[in-house]
Amino acid sequence: MRKLRLTPAGVLAAVAGLLALLVAAIVTVAHATPTSASGCVRADAVAALFPRARTVGFIARSPIERVGRRHPYWPGWCGNWTATYKGERSTFAQVKVSTYKTQRNALVALGEPAFGPTRILSNGVRVRSAASASIGPAVASVVRNVFISSNGTASISAQMRIHRRIHSAVLQVR
Repeated sequence: MRKLRLTPAGVLAAVAGLLALLVAAIVTVAHATPTSASGCVRADAVAALFPRARTVGFIARSPIERVGRRHPYWPGWCGNWTATYKGERSTFAQVKVSTYKTQRNALVALGEPAFGPTRILSNGVRVRSAASASIGPAVASVVRNVFISSNGTASISAQMRIHRRIHSAVLQVR
């Protein structure tokens, strides 16, 4: 039986080969891990959730903007995006989509006292609404780990058209 002799160049080549395999394995695992591994949804995915104005009975929609965090601070918050829908006779609905790490975190936000009792829709989405002199018509809902809130001069049913489109878009994503 022959003995294998490794020269310094051979050792270096073997180490370099092992390092290359290790780097390839790390890169493969990193690309296989979804960008939302933390539970937070990618920003480009959230912008796509906002329906076009005409599909929900409005005339125009403002550009979708990422906005900062507002009080109260709920646990697991990832980000907020907003757009304003404009209707006829100066009606509007300002819609905010907030993402959370988990559905449990989003449900905490839904518990905000400004809204009425929780209803559960046939698709499992939880919805609360209110119509008060201080905030006007307003709707809040949770689908998966996405919290949607809206208010403005548009009726609750008009705001619900927007919410339902967003619910549908979230439920189609897997």
